[in-house]
Amino acid sequence: MQKLPYLTFAAFVFWLLAIPMEGPILSAAGIADSAWFFLPAHVLSLTLIGLYLPPRHFRSLAPSGVALTAVLTLGISFRPDFAHYLLPLLGICGAFTAIAACMTLRTANRPIFCAAIGLSTGNLGLLLLGLWSGATFWHFLVTALPLLLLLHRPTEAHNSSNTEKLWHYLPLILIFHISSGLMYGFLFPAYQQAVALPGLELFFYIFAVFGALWLARHHRDLLLICGIILNMTAFALLQMGNVTTVNLSMYAMQAGAGFVDLFLLLFLLKFPKPVRAFGLGLATLCLGIFSGQFISQQLGDLPQGVAMVGNLVLNLSLLSLYFIG
Repeated sequence: MQKLPYLTFAAFVFWLLAIPMEGPILSAAGIADSAWFFLPAHVLSLTLIGLYLPPRHFRSLAPSGVALTAVLTLGISFRPDFAHYLLPLLGICGAFTAIAACMTLRTANRPIFCAAIGLSTGNLGLLLLGLWSGATFWHFLVTALPLLLLLHRPTEAHNSSNTEKLWHYLPLILIFHISSGLMYGFLFPAYQQAVALPGLELFFYIFAVFGALWLARHHRDLLLICGIILNMTAFALLQMGNVTTVNLSMYAMQAGAGFVDLFLLLFLLKFPKPVRAFGLGLATLCLGIFSGQFISQQLGDLPQGVAMVGNLVLNLSLLSLYFIG
């Protein structure tokens, strides 16, 4: 199984997008706001694992966390009325699954290439799931079963040394994903009403991931710059308020996310303590998304407020990139 690390990583990405992160399966089951119940427990668990759990203990506990993630996912299919109680538990177990999935990339000869393939494959799986809509037991099984590829104990292969500090880019990642969460919370409902071709936005994400893979060979920080510019473009397009620009706004936002997601994996893969790096790095990403969606909800029906806050956050991210440089 470790000979195909991109498949194990793709299994996690597919599960994350299809189930807890406002996934289409839970939406079809009538379970709303799943991320609100999943993300707080997920962020807290990732942080505690990254800060306090010794690597040897993580390696022992990770298979149980993966198995419980699959079991709880199937449990939601049997008791959707209990979903809001099961999702926080899924956030805790899913933290072990997330870190284990990222650690499998370290067993590859070309970890960042496998990361790009895994991100793309997971999103393609979500696209195929859109052709088979519903929330039956089989839908949950299809998302939970591939997680069993992660049942092996994570290894410490490809240890590397990195003179950078882990916190070096994490504030920028947090700020960027606050803007993404803010944008997504406001854009997604508008996109659902104006969508021209369902699923097309996923291809923009995939193209951006491979564009980032090529660009990373020249200068790593260009991935961040592209992500921020594309998010700014998404905010500007959304303000035009017609069907075409709403679609273009979603495409730009998805492409921006593709650049920044690959950057984050590229950055975290270089650290010699993977449990700490992935725990704190993924917690930062998820905290940004949750915070952005929370701000978006508080602004309610104030699109001008969303635009103002979003552009302020993105300018702060550029400013923080300047200070990092």
